[in-house]
Amino acid sequence: MFELLEKINERPAPFEFYTASELWTDEHTSRQMLAYHLNGDVDLSSRNSSFIKESVRWIVSRFKVGENTKIADFGCGPGLYALELARKKAGVTGIDFSNSSIQYARNSTSKRGLSITYVQQNYLNFETDERFDLIIMIMCDFCALSPDQRKGLLRKFYSMLAPGGSVLLDVYSLKASK
Repeated sequence: MFELLEKINERPAPFEFYTASELWTDEHTSRQMLAYHLNGDVDLSSRNSSFIKESVRWIVSRFKVGENTKIADFGCGPGLYALELARKKAGVTGIDFSNSSIQYARNSTSKRGLSITYVQQNYLNFETDERFDLIIMIMCDFCALSPDQRKGLLRKFYSMLAPGGSVLLDVYSLKASK
C-alpha cells in the first residue's frame, strides 16, 4: 500500500504531459480564460490594455508594419494584438486553440469592418503555404512548451517566414531587468 501511495504522490517529469487540449477546449475553462483576456486591467491571460497598446506601437515601429505586411499571430486568443495590427493595414492570420476566443475575435473583427483570417486549431499543428513577414507569439506561450515542441515550432516558423521575415517571441527570462 505504501508503494502505491508513493507512486500516487510522485511528481511528473517536466513536460511529461501536454494538456493544452483539455485546457483550451473545456467549455468552462475556455470561457473563464476569455474573461481574463478581456479584462484590460490585469496581466493574466493577456497583458493589460496599456501594455498591449504600447507593445503594438513598438511592434509597428520596429518591424515597419503597414500595408501589405503579412503577420501570423500564434496563440492569438481573442485577437487583441491581431485587431490592432490589422488597423495598421497589415494582413493578419490568428491561430488559437480556443473556440470561444476565436469566435470572440471573429465577431470583434467583423464589428470593426476589418479583415483577419482566424484559424481555430492547436498552433503546433498549423500548416500553410503562406509566407509571413512577421510571426508573433505573445504572452509567453513559447515558455509553456516542451523543448521538443519549441524546436518543432521554431522549424515551423522558419518554414513560414518570407525572405527577411522576423519572429517575435514574448518569453520569461531570469535576466529580465525592471
